[in-house]
Amino acid sequence: FQDITHPDDLESDLAHIGVLLAGKIDSYRMKKRYFRKDGNAVWVMLSVSLVRDVDGRPKHFVSQIEDISAMVEAQRSLELASRSLEQTQHLLEASQYAAQVGGWEWDIGLNTLFWTNETYRIHDLSPGEFSPSVDSAIEFYTPESVQVLTAALQLAQSEGTPYDLELEIVSARGRHVWVRTTGSVTQVHGRVIKIGGAIQDITERKHAEQWQLHYSHVLALISNETALKDVLVALALFVEQWAVTAKCCILLMAPDDAHLVLGASPSLPGYFAESVDNIEIGQNGGACGMAALNRAPVMVEDIETCEGMLPKWRELANKAGLRAVWSVPVFSSERRVVGTFAVYHVEPWAPNHTDEDLLARSAALAALAIERARHQEAQRLARTVFEANVEGVMVTSPDDRILTVNRAFENLTGYRVDEAIGNTSAKLLDSGHHGEAFWSQINEQLVQGGRWEGEVWSRRKNGEVYPIQMSIADVRDDAGIMTQRISIMSDISMQKVQAARIEQLAFYDSLTGLPNRALFLDRLENTLAAAERRGDRGAILFMDLDRFKEINDSKGHAIGDLALAETARRFLTVTRKEETLARLGGDEFVLIAEGADQRSAALIAARLLATLSEPLVLMGVAHTIGTSIGIAFYPDDGKTSEELIKHTDIAMYRAKAGGGGYRFYQAEMSTELEKHLGIAHRLGPAMEANQLQLYYQPKISLTTKKLVGAEALLRWHDPELGWISPAVFVPVAEQRGMMGPLGDWVLRESCRQLKEWQTLGFKLPGRLSINVSVQQIEDPEILGRMLEIVHAAGGVPQWLELELTESSMMSNPEHAVEIMTFLAAAGFGLSIDDFGTGYSSLSYLKRFSADEIKIDISFVRNMLSNKNDYAIVNAIIAMAQSLGMSTTAEGVELEGQAEALRGMGCQIAQGFLYSRPVAANEFAEKWLQPPIP
Repeated sequence: FQDITHPDDLESDLAHIGVLLAGKIDSYRMKKRYFRKDGNAVWVMLSVSLVRDVDGRPKHFVSQIEDISAMVEAQRSLELASRSLEQTQHLLEASQYAAQVGGWEWDIGLNTLFWTNETYRIHDLSPGEFSPSVDSAIEFYTPESVQVLTAALQLAQSEGTPYDLELEIVSARGRHVWVRTTGSVTQVHGRVIKIGGAIQDITERKHAEQWQLHYSHVLALISNETALKDVLVALALFVEQWAVTAKCCILLMAPDDAHLVLGASPSLPGYFAESVDNIEIGQNGGACGMAALNRAPVMVEDIETCEGMLPKWRELANKAGLRAVWSVPVFSSERRVVGTFAVYHVEPWAPNHTDEDLLARSAALAALAIERARHQEAQRLARTVFEANVEGVMVTSPDDRILTVNRAFENLTGYRVDEAIGNTSAKLLDSGHHGEAFWSQINEQLVQGGRWEGEVWSRRKNGEVYPIQMSIADVRDDAGIMTQRISIMSDISMQKVQAARIEQLAFYDSLTGLPNRALFLDRLENTLAAAERRGDRGAILFMDLDRFKEINDSKGHAIGDLALAETARRFLTVTRKEETLARLGGDEFVLIAEGADQRSAALIAARLLATLSEPLVLMGVAHTIGTSIGIAFYPDDGKTSEELIKHTDIAMYRAKAGGGGYRFYQAEMSTELEKHLGIAHRLGPAMEANQLQLYYQPKISLTTKKLVGAEALLRWHDPELGWISPAVFVPVAEQRGMMGPLGDWVLRESCRQLKEWQTLGFKLPGRLSINVSVQQIEDPEILGRMLEIVHAAGGVPQWLELELTESSMMSNPEHAVEIMTFLAAAGFGLSIDDFGTGYSSLSYLKRFSADEIKIDISFVRNMLSNKNDYAIVNAIIAMAQSLGMSTTAEGVELEGQAEALRGMGCQIAQGFLYSRPVAANEFAEKWLQPPIP
């Protein structure tokens, strides 16, 4: 026994035997090593039981040995693989983030569930606020999805079966999200030990599919003459199911054209629905009344704070628990307002592009339903007035001879009664569009059931072919023999037109008439499938307009829409018949060029660029606009529509960053994008981990040469990447919409440092300057949040000077004037940074409540050697003096520059001549007044 047991396991084995002999246990089981005859050690699972005689004395042992070497080796391999996995985890996270696909893994033995960061994001969670487990993860799924997922997991465990499912979850924020989730198993010796897979957000695709089914359903309701209220309820319920917190209300124009009456409101409280029934068009009618009056959408993001909302509507909304309302007018085909389509929310809500698009499409469908309903009502009135002669009625004999027709038949076919009677219906009405098999099938149904109903192409007397809805019934005698056949016919040309209009709304952009995203994706899928079969290649060109946002923001959406329509028209003029041009949304266009190579794709791009070389003349005003184009080829750059669109998008952003024009996609662009995303991924946690720092550069009086203030400049030191330049991470923050949180951090840290210096007895003369971005200026809550941060730090606005660039203010100058007035009134100092590099609009400069102008470094650097720069600096200083503003020169590095600036009347300078930006401690020691003993 001792000879074959590994020395390291002998002591444990003997201890177990001792416990067994002492009677404390009846058996034991342990993992140990034995030596084989050849001297090699083998891992075994040893099971030992003690058999006793009738007197309870130990008699003998019964042992069972199982070779588990393979299992031990597998576990060791798994441990090595796990360590290797940790080394590549950060690369996996980056790739998943770029592809928007999350990963997960369930260790069945340990019953632990691992999520990647992208999986948390899909669930609207962050890794720190939730610890996933199988039970807690399943709770996110809807009851129907739980059943499907549970069955799939059970099969995976019992049979090792992988799965690929599309399920619905409810995220932590209450969003209904459709996901595609896959699962595959890891087995050891035929036993499943882990299940892992991926999860991807497919909500956008699901929404497109749901809309497709919805519009087909509504089309069927309209075509089947369903009651208008039922059609409107179906429209409202679909929007409410799409946006979970939404409550819809559809109002119809009253006959007096001065009031709106309730059409459908399936979820709003009864008293609220009664209040909006028969309301006036105008301000007294709330959001819906104003939408009908102004013939334009009314988007109230927060009823509580909306100044134009009358008290009675605010009180009614509060009672109903409603905080936001979006209302759009419903237009007839003649552009008459026939109603409004409104969506209410239980919390403040700003509509995004998807919300606006859904509302616009739903309103368009409502318009079709209302028009169709009114057309049906007109038909019923006509039948009453003209003795039910709206539908054509024809009575024929068994041999198809026409016996009689009504007046509506005359109107429908053009044949007079005397021309019709005696002729066969086939001779008069057969259009030639249907073969003998079609008529034989109808006759067979009539023989069997006595009735037939369907669509038929008929022919009028003038030869015009048109569609009719035809109902045929046989009249039989007592013996069951057919004596007459009655045919009722109605012209359904209008229904066909309406069906085409609905298809137009579903698949074409209402503004430009181009194919929309849904139709483009369908055509692209067909193009790729055909190209794969034939071995063809082609190009996808993705166009994003340059400077469109400036027009849209400064001139309004109406002018922006005109710009988009004119751009689409120009693009169409150079688009060939075999090319597909579409508008994806916003200012994004895309073109499919089948069979195009690099040379021909470049020529297409050049044609598109040339169309915008001339300014757009909109409402009599010329506007310059351009486009940036990204180009990818199939199958070289991608075999699926998702890959190609993603890669053209990447190439387009490269073109835009280069100042416009076009760029071909290259694989390294994706690598740079991953680097860009990596910076963005690290920046948020860096603010919480104190990796960001503020450095301080002194501002010096050119007259006294003493400190008169300082500027706080942001720096970032990453533990792995080292120092990251602001020139790298600030553009990333701007593109990712992170400048708001980043600006809040700078303001908070600046106030904290100022308070700390005061506590230590240091005094900073003048104000501390911090930079404010365009994203912060565009935030309507900027003033309240800044005051809250300053007061929370125990400070006052008078400590700080806010530096705003010309470009940030001129993106929306009217808004900037308003915001700067509020900031100045609150006590903040204001400075216009980088002056001279932007618009330099004097008309707005005199309206900005600025205290200071900062002369950009690009002019100061060469002012002693370049007479133009010297003149510009002199002019800026003179202009500032005339407006009562002080001037600060940036980038002063030479004493000669300082002397020249002082001679021009410039008051303050900062630059390397005095000091580089330094850390807070070093700045305090060198520049601040020391504490009083």
